[in-house]
Amino acid sequence: MSWVWINGRMKPLAQAALSVEDRGLLFADAVYEVVCVVRGRAVDVEEHWRRLWRSMREIELKAPCSRAVLTLLLERVVARNRLKEGMVYLQISRGSARREHAFPDPCVPANMFLFATHGKPPPAAPKLLRAVSVADTRWRRVDIKTTNLLANCMALEEAKARGGDEVLLYDEANDLLREASKSNLWLVTNDGGLLTPPCTTNILGGVTRRALLRLAEGAGLRCLEQSFTREEAKGAKELFLTNSTGFVSVVCSLDGDAIGRRKGTASQRYPLAHRLYGLYTERMGSL
Repeated sequence: MSWVWINGRMKPLAQAALSVEDRGLLFADAVYEVVCVVRGRAVDVEEHWRRLWRSMREIELKAPCSRAVLTLLLERVVARNRLKEGMVYLQISRGSARREHAFPDPCVPANMFLFATHGKPPPAAPKLLRAVSVADTRWRRVDIKTTNLLANCMALEEAKARGGDEVLLYDEANDLLREASKSNLWLVTNDGGLLTPPCTTNILGGVTRRALLRLAEGAGLRCLEQSFTREEAKGAKELFLTNSTGFVSVVCSLDGDAIGRRKGTASQRYPLAHRLYGLYTERMGSL
């Protein structure tokens, strides 16, 4: 049985419910985080809470509890679900109130829930993904981790209809790539350097992205937060994605064009992505 912590109580998943007037449901007036769990331990919790508090501040949502209490709730959900490998999803909305666009006045209590999803241990090597580029039609504040993800979902469905596993979103005005549906984007230059688009209001700053930047710099790699076009991505030595549950995933083709070397094993064709994947999984084991 799966257990959900919701508004102060632990309930079986089938009994967990919110009012139809929840503003997260009606307006996507909610923020969320996804925390990876490996060998029963949550990864990068404080980094997730740092981003969560920023998201709440940006949409003027008062935190319903302290970070310390939230960490305890996370641990309770992990323990109650006997979660060894997988993730915990957390969502906080502005609460339940009469359907009006203006924020409730006076304020109503926030709605908060956490639930667990069981998964598998990290694989030995990063996944290989075929990507398709789609114009970015999302709102202008994707740096806030809100539940407003319909444009992401529609772009991913378009990519799948075109034979892809993942979508890379680009700015139609200048052809610069931004990120994937739920991942940050990285390029390996021909001289072995790393590029990743800078965190603007058009990109969500990933927790794994921050961790990998530190790992890469610690390994002596040259890292630049710099944008690049679709054509530059197609000519890259390697192209890969990072997120909290997939860690590092290799983009082996973009719009049907192969990325990197054509021959050899995956680790030979994409050596730096494999090296960084190894560094990241080693780091998780030491946390």
